[in-house]
Amino acid sequence: MYSLPQTRKAAILLSQIDRDTKVFVQLMVRNEASEPWSITEEAKTGTFQELDVSNNVVRLSVTFQIDGKSTDMPVHAPLEDVSAVWKVGGTWHVRLSGTMRQWPLSRGGGGRGTGYMSGRGPGNWT
Repeated sequence: MYSLPQTRKAAILLSQIDRDTKVFVQLMVRNEASEPWSITEEAKTGTFQELDVSNNVVRLSVTFQIDGKSTDMPVHAPLEDVSAVWKVGGTWHVRLSGTMRQWPLSRGGGGRGTGYMSGRGPGNWT
C-alpha cells in the first residue's frame, strides 16, 4: 500500500504493538530555516492507541506537563511523520517528526488549545 519504504516499515512495526501498551515517544522538529539549523526534541511516555492504515494515522496518548500538571493528550500523527519504531528491553519506542503546540482559542472566553503539529510544514494540525 505504501510506496515509501520508511512508511511501510513503520506501519509493519506499529502493527505489532497492542492497544494500551506503554510506549516511549520522541517528538522531534528539525528547523532548517535558522542558521545554523536546529533540532528540538521532547521525550515523553505514553500509550499506543491504534494504527489506522486506511486513514494514514497512528494514534497515541502522550503525557505532557501543561500548566504544571501531568496531562494525557491525544497525538494523532500521519504515518509519514513516524521516522522510527523500535523495541528495547520490552519497551516500544516511537519517534515522530513533529511537536505539540499551544495556541489561543479564537472563540469566547480565551484559553488555549493544544495539538500535534507535523514537522513537515506549518498548518498540518491533526
